[in-house]
Amino acid sequence: MSGAEDEFEDFFLPAEVDYSDVSVDYEHPVRPAREDFFAWHRPRKQYIREKQWSNALLDIMQDRAPEERIKYIGLPGIDLLDIRQFIRQVCAPSSRKIQFIGFDLAAGSDSSGGTELNISLGELNTTELVHQPSNVRPDDLRYIGKRTTNAWQAVRRFGHVDIVNFDLTKTVFDGAADSAISYLAALREVLSLQAGNPNPWVLLLTTKVDRQDMVAEAVEPLLGKFRSLLDECPDLLETVELAGLSAGAGTATDGWDDDSLRVSSLTATVQWMRDLLNEGALSARIRLTSSFIYTSFEGGDSADVASLVMRFDHRPTDLIDTVFASTGVLQPEPSGRDCTPVVRDFKRIAGSADIDLRLTEDPELRAAMLQNAAELMSEARYSREAFEQWANSQPS
Repeated sequence: MSGAEDEFEDFFLPAEVDYSDVSVDYEHPVRPAREDFFAWHRPRKQYIREKQWSNALLDIMQDRAPEERIKYIGLPGIDLLDIRQFIRQVCAPSSRKIQFIGFDLAAGSDSSGGTELNISLGELNTTELVHQPSNVRPDDLRYIGKRTTNAWQAVRRFGHVDIVNFDLTKTVFDGAADSAISYLAALREVLSLQAGNPNPWVLLLTTKVDRQDMVAEAVEPLLGKFRSLLDECPDLLETVELAGLSAGAGTATDGWDDDSLRVSSLTATVQWMRDLLNEGALSARIRLTSSFIYTSFEGGDSADVASLVMRFDHRPTDLIDTVFASTGVLQPEPSGRDCTPVVRDFKRIAGSADIDLRLTEDPELRAAMLQNAAELMSEARYSREAFEQWANSQPS
């Protein structure tokens, strides 16, 4: 017998113990209700979730069978508040499911935000109305703008979606569309991936429009685009003047007053997206269906945040016959820009509803939004009492 065998011969196993009559009571530790609140918890944001975002989603899904799930990509936050709102307002009434890919750098981290996000995911992923797999990736949303990234690959594999949410706390004009990483680059890639979507879909864009945050390489080409639109569209120039705004001097932001800069840069951004699709192989009808503004209260009392909703409807590819005039085949259209959409966009953005003002002037509406937000926050493990006290201390 070898030495190794001798060693095992001297190794005695412990006697078996019968645990059948032993019970252990374990209680999951109760987490204290949270009391840390931020700008996106205000009643006005609940107004946007209900009146702007959810209504836009209801609009595009109304003719779709309940068995067709909603597909979402965007920035849901660690509490997944917009997903929770869509489940309440859009999914539950028709038993429609939602599937999502979110982006948040807190995902998978051991930070407090990562912990809360994991709990929120656990809560929603056990509900019948969330289609699996649904998750939040530990990625910057801007990584969608590079086709070599895992973020871009994940969105491509996810396929066509119904709602894209760029709910930014900073500006969309943080870099040019051809820069290494920027929100405009991510928007462009989203449009590319969505170009063949046969179903209507919506883009939600929330952005700061404060000149201090705008990067010249991003906004100046768009202001140049707007100035070229003025040359092409006499009706647009007249609309600008009737709105009491100016066309600006040059493309540098310091040549534009605040309101003109906000309206012109956003109008040009919508037109840029329209041209991206309609000058490519596929086309879509793009309509700016809603435009709200509000104040961040970071740089004064002027409105410096915009919340836009754009609806995209796929247009079938038509044959264009340049030789024979055939029934059912399009003939070449005269050259020149159709100025109607850009004039309509400008009017809507210039006339954006001020949500701060709306809630201030309608106390009943404000109270309703506060209570609805309190229910949502309570569901996300916040102290309802502390939230209501905090929300009542906020301007809107």
